[in-house]
Amino acid sequence: MDQELDSHKGQLRHMQTLTSKATVMVNYAVPYQDVEVKLRSIGSSFKKAAALFVDNVAMVIEFIGAALPWLPVVFAGFWVVVRLFRFAFAKGAASLMFWKK
Repeated sequence: MDQELDSHKGQLRHMQTLTSKATVMVNYAVPYQDVEVKLRSIGSSFKKAAALFVDNVAMVIEFIGAALPWLPVVFAGFWVVVRLFRFAFAKGAASLMFWKK
């Protein structure tokens, strides 16, 4: 057992001497590239932005067109709910006055 341990220690010392002598040199270079400003790409970006704006306006108009027929239904439902609350409150207030007398 001691011989095996001594053998491993010897291998470890041998590896330490080998790695202590190792030197790694790394060089990394990126080639320089000129960046050109392309005016055509800026113009096409403006055209795309204008087209997207027009598409969004069209979607808003479609939404209004789809929602507009439902406005009378929503207002009628709101009016019914308000009337029911007013009726319930008036009835409740009258019953409170009755109990106070």
